[in-house]
Amino acid sequence: MKNTTGTPVLLSVSLFLLGGLLTSQTSAEELTLVAQPNYPQERSAEVYAPLIEYLNATSGHTITLKSPRDFQHHWLSVRNGDTPDLVLEDAPLTDYRIQNQGYTPLVRVKEEVSYSILTGGAYADDQLDQFVGRIISTLAAPSLGYLVLLDAFPNPFSQPAITSSATAWLDGVEMTFSMEADAAVAPIWLVEQYQNLYPVYTSKNFPGLTLSASSSVSDEVKDAITEALLKLHEDENGSHFSALHELNATEMIKAEVSDYAGYKKMLGQLYGGN
Repeated sequence: MKNTTGTPVLLSVSLFLLGGLLTSQTSAEELTLVAQPNYPQERSAEVYAPLIEYLNATSGHTITLKSPRDFQHHWLSVRNGDTPDLVLEDAPLTDYRIQNQGYTPLVRVKEEVSYSILTGGAYADDQLDQFVGRIISTLAAPSLGYLVLLDAFPNPFSQPAITSSATAWLDGVEMTFSMEADAAVAPIWLVEQYQNLYPVYTSKNFPGLTLSASSSVSDEVKDAITEALLKLHEDENGSHFSALHELNATEMIKAEVSDYAGYKKMLGQLYGGN
């Protein structure tokens, strides 16, 4: 039947458009992302700000960064059952989240990471066992560097004097230069910057820093975040280059649960990590 006034049709269309707008608005979620404390809190806010800005601009959701004070406080929160919406963590903590808290790994830094024990010229030719009793700097447990150090010295009666006063990996390197420490643990991306320090031990490679989502995050939101991050390296005008640069990454790739199988065992050396 022909509509002579047009009013019912216009009203119907308006309600349809309004309904779509409301659906779009209510579908956006507010999420919290906790990044492991590889830096002091203020520095963490700076390092991860480009990533947060990119996700807020492209995922359709509002994400807020939360930075723990240090690794000890972070681990305490994990063990107490704190389950933020999103977490950015290394392989052992990622596996722990998967096995104990039902998290899903979404994406990870493409580059794998290894850790080296670096020392200055005076000790450059020494063997690893000669560092028993010497001061080695690392971030606090359960940072991956600390766990690697324990793997390098598995005998609890033959270990270095571990100092974990550093609040960033660079701190340990500087402590070695100033002779406050005899050696320092450092990730591969930092090792490559210091040709005048010498690795006396290098770990195996681990999956890169990983973004995981809790079971409370819907599949639709997980898919939106994953899709956005997998396209991050395709940014043609370079406006989001710093988001990858600050992560020491060239791109983000899809993460699989199998990538992390067995890494939780490394935490078993600390505080009943299993």
